[in-house]
Amino acid sequence: MGIVIRQSIKASIVSYAGAVIGMVSTIFIYPYFLTPELIGLNRILIDSAFLFAFIVQIGIPNAIIRFSPQLKKMGLIREAYRYALLLPLISLVFFGTLVFLGKDYVGGFFTENSPLYSRYFLLVIPFGLVCVYMGIIETFAVSYYRITIPKLIREIVLRFLLIASALLFFYMQLSIDLYVMLVIISYALAVLILFAYFKRLQGIMTPKEKTKGIPREVLRNMFPYMGFMLLAGIGSNVVTKVDAFMISSMIGLGSTGIYTISFFMTAVIEIPSRATLQISAPFVSESLENNDLPRLKDLYIRYSSNQAIIGGLLLVLLWANINSIFELMPNGDIYEAGKYVVLFIGLGKLIDVSTGINNQILIYSKYHRYLILFVVMLGIITVTGNYLLIPILGITGAAIASLSSYFIINTAVILFIYRKLGIQPFTVKTLKIIFLIALAFLVNYLLPDLDSWFFDSLYRSLILLGIFVGFTYFYKLSEDLNSIVRKALTKEK
Repeated sequence: MGIVIRQSIKASIVSYAGAVIGMVSTIFIYPYFLTPELIGLNRILIDSAFLFAFIVQIGIPNAIIRFSPQLKKMGLIREAYRYALLLPLISLVFFGTLVFLGKDYVGGFFTENSPLYSRYFLLVIPFGLVCVYMGIIETFAVSYYRITIPKLIREIVLRFLLIASALLFFYMQLSIDLYVMLVIISYALAVLILFAYFKRLQGIMTPKEKTKGIPREVLRNMFPYMGFMLLAGIGSNVVTKVDAFMISSMIGLGSTGIYTISFFMTAVIEIPSRATLQISAPFVSESLENNDLPRLKDLYIRYSSNQAIIGGLLLVLLWANINSIFELMPNGDIYEAGKYVVLFIGLGKLIDVSTGINNQILIYSKYHRYLILFVVMLGIITVTGNYLLIPILGITGAAIASLSSYFIINTAVILFIYRKLGIQPFTVKTLKIIFLIALAFLVNYLLPDLDSWFFDSLYRSLILLGIFVGFTYFYKLSEDLNSIVRKALTKEK
């Protein structure tokens, strides 16, 4: 667990630095320099590129994590890397052709309310190829238990490149065509830097291999697994991005832009979870490979408790300061329409991070085929919810649909894992954590508003932070977090 904690802490620091940069850019830069329509175009193009990239990857990232312990033992990890770089180029030809042939059909859904997306739809192919290699190289770095530098590149370097693109667009009065190209070039530069880092890491961590070619018996297990992960992942990726696509097609890119800004604000809740999930993946795979359920259960419970506390605190602080955020934001009166998107998406993400490493356990276990069932269930719930609620409640309806999806599907997966493996992430402390979050929301509601946004935010944040830290420490809700506090206090003395 030592390397998990060390890498998670380092990656979380990087992620929060990136979140600060992202928050500043999202609240102060993009709303000032870009229109809501252009922000919406950004969101849907990036979502489209990453969805296309997932398909073109044909399940390679999941296979890397699933089979890397076995490939390392056989001295074939470098050979696997070569396969991983070559195969997407082959699949790109097939899937790129399908996208090209279907451009008129897909674009037809967006022509009326989001014509800009229809105009740039085919750029999804080159943009997606860039995203393919970003995902694959990051995954190989994770297989070496290294996530900090890849996060630095994605969370900080890439964000600065995107900010520079927006500034160039505004001050040099560039066309939208050039701005879109700058966004794609920013991702391409980030991938080149990531590639250079990984080659250096590989040279340090893995000796050159004499063996060539992955044995057929390994490939016989690997390729069906990749195919299954592709099918399951397509559904999963579509579901997680369907809200932006449905908002764009039903009410326009402007609403997508407002939704995107509000959605991004809730990303702060996921940052610790993302870091821990990435570094935990190899340990989950190894535990299942060795049938070490006690180790897996311990990781499951620790992850769930820690993320519930941290995610709950971040959601409470975000909601306590939401009015001040919109007051400070350029054109905040426009983006304030997404206020309750922040609340409902935030609650959904809190449920998601608090339910632990559900998907990883399912994906890397022998029950991974059941993932298709859960993806289909999630798809039906999400699409139906959006279809019914967006016409009535607009972007808030999309947020409520997402919250419902998070709750239902995570409950179903937890029950399934408990039935098959006999483990689940909750303890008596979970109820105490729920009580703590509810108490903090109540205290925030009862606190009087101050005229100054600065002092209002400051005193609310300090009070709520004190409640969370004090309650967590004295009631010992998390041994990991308490250990960090004790070490900090010891150093001060």
